[in-house]
Amino acid sequence: TKIVLGTIYLIMYVVGILVYLTFKMLFGNITSLLEKAAKNKKPRRAKRHGLYVYELKKVFISSKLILLAALLLGAKIYYLVGTEHTDDLYEREYHRLCTALGGELTDEKAEYIMSGLAECEDIMSRHEEMRELVQSGGITSSAYNEYLQKLYAAEVKKDALTRLNEQKDRIGSLCAEEKNAEIVYDTGWLTLFCAVPDFFLYALILLLFAGSYSFEARAGMRGLLPCLKNGGRTLDAFKFSAAVTSAAVLCLIFISTDIFFIARTYPPEDIAAPVLSLRGVAPWLDGLSVGGYLMLYILCKTVAHMLFAALVVAAAKLLCRPILVIPAVTALTLLPHFAV
Repeated sequence: TKIVLGTIYLIMYVVGILVYLTFKMLFGNITSLLEKAAKNKKPRRAKRHGLYVYELKKVFISSKLILLAALLLGAKIYYLVGTEHTDDLYEREYHRLCTALGGELTDEKAEYIMSGLAECEDIMSRHEEMRELVQSGGITSSAYNEYLQKLYAAEVKKDALTRLNEQKDRIGSLCAEEKNAEIVYDTGWLTLFCAVPDFFLYALILLLFAGSYSFEARAGMRGLLPCLKNGGRTLDAFKFSAAVTSAAVLCLIFISTDIFFIARTYPPEDIAAPVLSLRGVAPWLDGLSVGGYLMLYILCKTVAHMLFAALVVAAAKLLCRPILVIPAVTALTLLPHFAV
């Protein structure tokens, strides 16, 4: 074994010497070759995105605010889980009827809604009469209990039919104006589109970027930045771009979370239906589908949060200290919302 290993090492040594001598004969001295290559090498330009990445690291990593982002997202998920209504009998009946009657409104569907409402009201109107009969012995307890089951079913069905009747009336008025609308299961879409502002995301963006210029202020660079070649405009551009893109990504994450939990409770159906099928939608959006309106909603909400992040950074540039930035931005954006 030792003889074999020695032979292998000797062969490798000889091959290495031969390769070295061949390389030297072809290209000359290795040291001079490397020096020549170093002289001919063009100086590397500084990467333009280096400052952008630095700003992102400063916001999320160095300040450990990524933990705040995870905490607020976790709090939002905990809130959504706590407000889920997974076993709502009234909602299940409404979903069943919307699935059965969904689509274009016809005379047969309108007649079914009206006759169903009349039948439910007839059952509910006999409650006092049936109670008096069971008390006087006119009917047996089993017959009264059977009526109570019908009464409860009628209450549930009437609630669903009342909502469908509102859809029917709205669709009728829209068709009279030659606008397209259909019967749809609208609970999930209305829950998403009519939701209150996401204060978890609002607080996250505000806390993340309120200290965008605190480091420069502590280091005494505010008076130095105007003396630079571009007057600090490059630094400002990277700070604003980092804040705006981060806000866009965070907004998409939070919207995706909303959609996921809403879809778990209210199936997102009829995505190809006309958006005017949903109440509260502006009439000039006629021709747009529910799916198209969803894309428009996501785009508008994302742009709004990007502008909010830019506002926070602008306030941070003027006021520097987060303890001043947060109350100022809150007074400017949040108080008018509650005032209205």
